[in-house]
Amino acid sequence: MSGNQCICLNQTCEYKDSLVTAAERGHDECVNKLCEKLDRLKMTTLYKEAYYTLAFITAAKCGHVKSMETLLDYGADIYYRNVDVDDPILAASEEGHAESIALLLTNRRFDLEELSSAFLAATKGGHVKVMQILLDHGATVNCTCLDIAIAEGHVQALKLLLSEQHYSLNKLNHGLWTAVEKGDVDVVQILLQSKADPNFSHSDKNVLIHAIDREGNHDMRLIDILLRFGASVNKPGKIPNTYGYSWSIPDYKQPWKNQSNIIQLVMCLLVNGADIRKINIVGSLSPNIPLTIAIRAIQLDERAENFDANRLYDLLNLLSVAGGQHIVFQVRDNYPKTWRHVEKLFPNSDTDLPKTVPMLVDCCRPIIRAHLMTGFNNNLIQAVSKLELPRSMMKFLLMDLDVPGITIPRSTPE
Repeated sequence: MSGNQCICLNQTCEYKDSLVTAAERGHDECVNKLCEKLDRLKMTTLYKEAYYTLAFITAAKCGHVKSMETLLDYGADIYYRNVDVDDPILAASEEGHAESIALLLTNRRFDLEELSSAFLAATKGGHVKVMQILLDHGATVNCTCLDIAIAEGHVQALKLLLSEQHYSLNKLNHGLWTAVEKGDVDVVQILLQSKADPNFSHSDKNVLIHAIDREGNHDMRLIDILLRFGASVNKPGKIPNTYGYSWSIPDYKQPWKNQSNIIQLVMCLLVNGADIRKINIVGSLSPNIPLTIAIRAIQLDERAENFDANRLYDLLNLLSVAGGQHIVFQVRDNYPKTWRHVEKLFPNSDTDLPKTVPMLVDCCRPIIRAHLMTGFNNNLIQAVSKLELPRSMMKFLLMDLDVPGITIPRSTPE
């Protein structure tokens, strides 16, 4: 090496420590020189091989193939095993060093258990190239690998596992539950494409409610994907920390701290066919469907820090034109102090909706575009028609989208 001498070659250092340091740093020239010096020392072969082997395992873990080759030439024991030292193939798999794995497989025969353990380690790190090499050499895939890939959010590793192994529907469904809990949109989409059930229920709580009931910190992309893959927007289910039957929701369910996505969520559920007719914000007989959870999440206490009269007005206005006038009346009759804040915002006439129309368009347009981008054109008008909007509002809603073949249905009320 030119310039200052590498610390690996410092004669005051122990040869073993110097060799391991050089192997760890990938200083191939130093490894070679230190091996030459060790080879000339009057030391038993057993000690020399121990030094070479420890450095070899370190080089494998760090992915320094040339150093590995040098150490093998000088007598490193590729079959060495010790409970206190990582197996080289396991160490290399954890770090994702494909070239190290290839060299090890070329020079040593590994049994099925060793290969499968290395494959599990590579899965945990999401090292797809290493996973493929190990599969090509006979590693087996077990159910734990799928759980790890989903929990760690390794998309490419998950795709490889699903292409190599057939998993039961129950296994896929529980994986979907975990991915929804983590809010991992990409993993959720892959599992749904692999036929996981978007209506799967766990402990009386279905996947869609599981995605929504996140104190307002839900991801609208996740909810949209579940709905596009067939999640039932009207399927009831239980939510955590509640008592009684799965179709009921207690009065003490607290509003979400994060109120920012409530209107967009309600609009999304309405566009996808949520039944608003039996939903109430008071009492416990309202069906516990996603729309109930979304509407009841709004802050109605005017003293609360996250109370927003304009947001509440927008929600009530939206519900009113979507067939939920009874909910507006419930707010008026049961929350008089809150109603004073929003009453002045309502228009004087049922036909005067200057704020509702733009708000509907802003909420609907991303949903409509998502439908169009994924080829759901045939269901688009049907979904929007379920809102029973006036014809003039429907025209405004669909204008400027520039989508051939989309017309307003004649059944739409004027």
